[in-house]
Amino acid sequence: MKSYSLKKRVVVVTGGNGNMGRAIIKKFKSYGAKCFAIDLKGGSNVIKCNLTDEKELNTVFKKISKSNKITDVIHAAGSIVVGTIKNSTLKEFNDNIDNNLKTAYLVGKISSTKIINGGSLIFISSQAALKGAKYWGIYSLSKAAILRLSETLANELSNKKIRVNSICPGDVEGNMMKYAIKKIAKMSNMKESDIYNNYISNIPLKRFAKPEEIADACFYLSNSKYITGITHLVDGGENS
Repeated sequence: MKSYSLKKRVVVVTGGNGNMGRAIIKKFKSYGAKCFAIDLKGGSNVIKCNLTDEKELNTVFKKISKSNKITDVIHAAGSIVVGTIKNSTLKEFNDNIDNNLKTAYLVGKISSTKIINGGSLIFISSQAALKGAKYWGIYSLSKAAILRLSETLANELSNKKIRVNSICPGDVEGNMMKYAIKKIAKMSNMKESDIYNNYISNIPLKRFAKPEEIADACFYLSNSKYITGITHLVDGGENS
């Protein structure tokens, strides 16, 4: 499979400083693709950008596309909020909508004019988008809206043969799940180990996903020429 080459591909990944973003970039680079990472934090080989700022994000995409033909955009940026609706704050709601839905909307809007004909746009949503759950209300609704955005863009951009898909990861190893487990344990007066074991017990494969496995799904969809408008689950069978 390593003989497969992506040397003519230019891939833009948002959330490039996160575990998932780094894994996606590593995957595509290993096949020769030219990658650009965008993230609020910035860093070594990462373009600093506030994705909620349309003007700033548009400037970044313009700079990249000025000397590169963008073939793929993968929106992996986002944040979580954990807690019940009744105890949530409007700030938590607004921040999560901004970080998840607004950024997806802006990335979709801007990249739709920058991706070349026949390219690919992928949104990282979440299994939380498929159903509501205690402690995950605000996060769930922000991620659910991304699925409708993705489906809409799949139809809007079909005339340019740009394929648009969403990936819904299940529980993924990393800081976000560690934070969620810690907070849920505190709110429910339970041990973190018990919360972790409860999650694992609901996954047929009995483990969390690795960021690299989400990257594999991105790679698959970006190279599948007849798949568009779908929601692709990577959840270890949790929703089966």
